[in-house]
Amino acid sequence: MKTAILAILALILSTNQIDAQLKPLEVLNPKVQQGDTIVVRINPQWQGSMICVSALNQQYMPNKNGYAFVGVGVDVKPSKYTVFRIECGRGFQLDSNLEYFQVLIKNFKKTRTARRGRSMGLRKGPESILLNKAFELSNRLAVDMTDGTKYIYPVDSLDLDPYATLTHPFGHIYRNNRKLFHSGSDFKMDIGTPVKAVNDGRVVLTAFNFRSEGNIVIINHGLGIFSVYMHLSRIDVGEGNMVKIGNQIGLSGDSGTAKGNPHLHYNMMAIDLYSNNNYRYLGYVDPLIFINTVNPYLAR
Repeated sequence: MKTAILAILALILSTNQIDAQLKPLEVLNPKVQQGDTIVVRINPQWQGSMICVSALNQQYMPNKNGYAFVGVGVDVKPSKYTVFRIECGRGFQLDSNLEYFQVLIKNFKKTRTARRGRSMGLRKGPESILLNKAFELSNRLAVDMTDGTKYIYPVDSLDLDPYATLTHPFGHIYRNNRKLFHSGSDFKMDIGTPVKAVNDGRVVLTAFNFRSEGNIVIINHGLGIFSVYMHLSRIDVGEGNMVKIGNQIGLSGDSGTAKGNPHLHYNMMAIDLYSNNNYRYLGYVDPLIFINTVNPYLAR
């Protein structure tokens, strides 16, 4: 009797695996909240060098193992959305049978009061030009510079508990402004704490004395994924430099709006590879949730 039950269970598991392989792609976390990251896997027989994933009207290229990481903006409306394969660039739909994911509303913890007159409107001037240039289409490389390596935290002390020194989380955290959102996570730390690259990539911006960000570094990891490090007291890399995971890129500080309140503001972005949509509204995701979500599907 026991042998028969085991045989039936083995048959069910085998059937489920076959069914999964018959699908062109799978959404591995089909229920997410605003600010989360979706993981989509294109199954091996359906992969190709110019095959992308379409989700939220944007295009994402999978890594060499078929995994694509889709950023869900904080303002994406709670609803059910489709996912399917497309031809990269042209956007020609390749699948008739669609997969789906559900975006749920997230009630962000309110930890901050916005200064009067602040908004998420488009910035103007030289700082805005440099920031937009860092994320322009020419920098959204359709290659994975990490080669599938897991992401790490930008500061060693976060390895034990990244939430222990988290003072202001990602999202709609402002008590007096429901439209404004905090685009990254703030970690309290002493000035001069070493800050590391969270993965392999290329530095696309180093800038000093920005009004809000202070001294800032932006790293492109390929496939539309970027990491951002703000309020640094020192920058140890230059634009165009290739960095390896764990390389020191600078020291934490209190530059910009962090004056008198030393901390690291750390962002992650997962953005469309082929459109001219403004990065500011589409790409930001919760950096801690990003790491926890994508790392199980990456290998060192």
